[in-house]
Amino acid sequence: MFVMQKKENQKNLSDITSDLTFKEFFGKKNVNISGISYDSRNAKSGDIFVAIKGLQQDGHKYVDQAISSGASTIILEKMIPKLSGFDACFIVESGRKALAEVSSGFYGNPSKKINLYGVTGTNGKTTTVFLLDSILNSVGKKSAILGTIFCRIGKKIIVNDRTTPESSDLQNLFSIMVEDKVSDVCMEVSSHSLELDRVYGCSFDTALFTNLSQDHLDFHGDMDSYFNSKKKLFEDYSPSKIVVNIDDRYGKQIYDQSNFNKCSYGLSKKADVRAENIYNSKAGLKFELKSYGESLEMESPLMGEHNLMNILAASAACLSSGISMQDIATAIKNSESVPGRFEEIKMGQPFLVIVDYAHTQDALSRVIKFSRPITQGRILTLMGCGGDRDRTKRPLMCAEALRESDLVVITTDNPRNEHPEDIIREVINGKKLVPDSTDRCISILDRKEAIKFIISHAEEGDTVLITGKGHETYQMIGDKKFPFDDRKEARDTLISLGYKS
Repeated sequence: MFVMQKKENQKNLSDITSDLTFKEFFGKKNVNISGISYDSRNAKSGDIFVAIKGLQQDGHKYVDQAISSGASTIILEKMIPKLSGFDACFIVESGRKALAEVSSGFYGNPSKKINLYGVTGTNGKTTTVFLLDSILNSVGKKSAILGTIFCRIGKKIIVNDRTTPESSDLQNLFSIMVEDKVSDVCMEVSSHSLELDRVYGCSFDTALFTNLSQDHLDFHGDMDSYFNSKKKLFEDYSPSKIVVNIDDRYGKQIYDQSNFNKCSYGLSKKADVRAENIYNSKAGLKFELKSYGESLEMESPLMGEHNLMNILAASAACLSSGISMQDIATAIKNSESVPGRFEEIKMGQPFLVIVDYAHTQDALSRVIKFSRPITQGRILTLMGCGGDRDRTKRPLMCAEALRESDLVVITTDNPRNEHPEDIIREVINGKKLVPDSTDRCISILDRKEAIKFIISHAEEGDTVLITGKGHETYQMIGDKKFPFDDRKEARDTLISLGYKS
């Protein structure tokens, strides 16, 4: 759970619930409220407790426990017989939306006091958010980051368990940002958060779409449902402007159907913001940025066409916000690599070692294809698939790696509550989709040993891609987190081979 406590004065229930949509009300509204909770174990005296029907638990089963812990107001989707001990009770259609509404009210509607950039899509969200933040800070704005790797408010770093926190935690964070005089917030918006109303009621200034490819079908069921969740950010939240990748067919659909102030980006000649004369090397990217009749030579230490698209996304969003092309170019030139996103491990070895978060078929394909122009020798790819997640993508990811790589090592990712052997067996079925691939594909169950193996077999001019976990510093086995960092394991292996930084 994402937790950051913030001292608050008590607030009146009638003020907090002024925007709450409810079907029935019992009790009195002249009650002082000291906090918001949705987990009965964390309920405190004077809290509003919101019962949520979760994916695994139903909060309605724990209302008595919340009241016993001091919750004075309860919000339910259905009345519970013989329930007592509360000061006020609301019956609502959706507990999740109610949690978002009362949380925003309790913290003073903080998203309306900041310039909020929401970035959604399958791949590229994290890097785009980091680039946005870099540009905004470079022009004197005080920007904050909220996403997969961490939440950063000024120099404060807060590790979070979800790409997008639950709505009450999110509104708490926004209020801390407002208190710290943050002007702009760059936020990753996951499909789960849109479907589960974690960002319900947020006031987005800019909504940005990167791309869409297969992922999270264990949750969404099919691609249409997955896309419909993403579209909510552009259709239901009325952003002041939208920024969309029109090279992506789903992005093109959002762009064509939107009536909002919109800006397109991509490599297409039809894009409002586009890149031409692209040069990609081990030293980074050079290209010409073109937008609305202007053009400027740009360079970045980031490598790969996937990072070019992320740069275009951030540039388009900032151009739409009135930041000059020259200021953007200066910030992009000085931007640093994002942890675990095509992150190079340098220890003086004569071959590239890259750690990347790619954990979908499309992301894996992009990373490997973008590595080819900067690789003189072979591409050696290490991959795996997480447990308790979309199983249909497993053989597809293996096949994609085999089509584009010279050697593929399949290993564990985060097995969670599945047996690693079973996951690898499903992944390795992808060999059947690629003729004559057996000799180029091996499996090593232990991820540490797999990293040692693939790096030890690299030769001068090769590129080693260690994919799947990126920035993560743990491995989930069962319900427990064990320390594990692909970057550390890669460095340790290179040191053991005699290389030094």
